[in-house]
Amino acid sequence: MPFDPRRWQRPTTIGVGATKARNQASLDKVLADLGIRETYDVLVAATKKGLGDSPYYQWPNATGYSFYLREGLSNRAYLSLYAPEARNGKIQILLHARATEVAKLDDLQTLAKAMESSFVQKPNSSGEIWIDGRKSASDYAQSLTAVAQCMPAGWKAKMENQRQAAGEELRASDSTVQVTAPGPTAV
Repeated sequence: MPFDPRRWQRPTTIGVGATKARNQASLDKVLADLGIRETYDVLVAATKKGLGDSPYYQWPNATGYSFYLREGLSNRAYLSLYAPEARNGKIQILLHARATEVAKLDDLQTLAKAMESSFVQKPNSSGEIWIDGRKSASDYAQSLTAVAQCMPAGWKAKMENQRQAAGEELRASDSTVQVTAPGPTAV
């Protein structure tokens, strides 16, 4: 088929800012349509309170926010709050696998029970708690803050363990280096 300049379109790229704005607009619509905006906002505030002064990053998705902590050169998701339209006002507190690695399972089950729910761990080690977004956020806020507080403490311990392991590895490699005198040179 011959080239038709009328059909050619310049490739478009969507920047990070545009993606974030589009996700935020989608999330705002979902929360308004479900009538759970107020509860959701209180849960986001409770999560931020729990994360405290740790270096977290919040990113909007089409149906919720994810909260990331820095690992090395990357941000890694630890906790997400989703409000899928198909669940009709239910809010999912998703703890990514790295979050369940740094939190105690008994604590997560106790906190879920305080939210009149249960903590379900998935085969990929992530876990979830489902709550009713139409109930008062005060029923959940304190427990969600406690869940979020588990993340920075465990994250800090994980980062410290990685630094120590890297230091031990470096010391071990230094001790195996042997320095030898230069041999005879060829003439």
